[in-house]
Amino acid sequence: MIIFNRKNKTHKNKTLNRQHLADSKTQLVSQEQQEIPYVLIRSRRKSLSLTVVDDEVRVRSPYHVSKQDIDTWVQSRSLWINQQKASIKAKAEEVPSIKHDGHCYLFGVKIHIVFSDQEPQVSIQGDQVMISAIAKEPTVLFSQWLQKKAITHLSARVDHWAEIIGVATKVSQVVFKITKTKWGHCTSSGVIQLNWYLVMAPKTVIDYVVIHELCHLLVMNHSADFWAEVQQYSPHFQEHKQWLRREGHKLWL
Repeated sequence: MIIFNRKNKTHKNKTLNRQHLADSKTQLVSQEQQEIPYVLIRSRRKSLSLTVVDDEVRVRSPYHVSKQDIDTWVQSRSLWINQQKASIKAKAEEVPSIKHDGHCYLFGVKIHIVFSDQEPQVSIQGDQVMISAIAKEPTVLFSQWLQKKAITHLSARVDHWAEIIGVATKVSQVVFKITKTKWGHCTSSGVIQLNWYLVMAPKTVIDYVVIHELCHLLVMNHSADFWAEVQQYSPHFQEHKQWLRREGHKLWL
């Protein structure tokens, strides 16, 4: 985590609680010639639910529903399950792959990765990023290079938009951190946290996230007043929100 101090203030990080798959058992359903393994999780719930996470099928069921009824229900949803698995596989292929002949993204543009025998460094040549193969850890070298680019660009955008929005004096810290659930965060004490993987998104999307967080220094909620402030500085913010929902899976190493 990288922190840039603006004022001599501190803040507490919030802890995210993760749901554990308690009392779960792996089950198997045969659909014609296709077998559908799934994890069954029983609890005090009122209805059945089905999710596909990382190519794993999870079924949540009330205690009173029989195994046979659950199997029949899973079979009836085999087409949807296959569609979800195909979508997950397609998205996995779009995730950056830091290896020779792999790819990554920089400001929304896909760049091809080439390992070369140059001195330990990273350089851009057209739509290619050249990474030294003689470096001890080429992937670490690239990650450090990308992180520096992210910090430089994101810091400049925070300064730029903070002045325009009129909240420059309210920003106490800018924190760069990789998080799985948020692209940005703002605290009432003026701490702006940004996921530095945003450097892989288009610049307009980056600006939206920066504007979003800075506007929280004016309105600390997601009310109509807040979105009115965001729209004033990012008129197409809805498009940028949709882009992150649709393409955000690409912004990971």
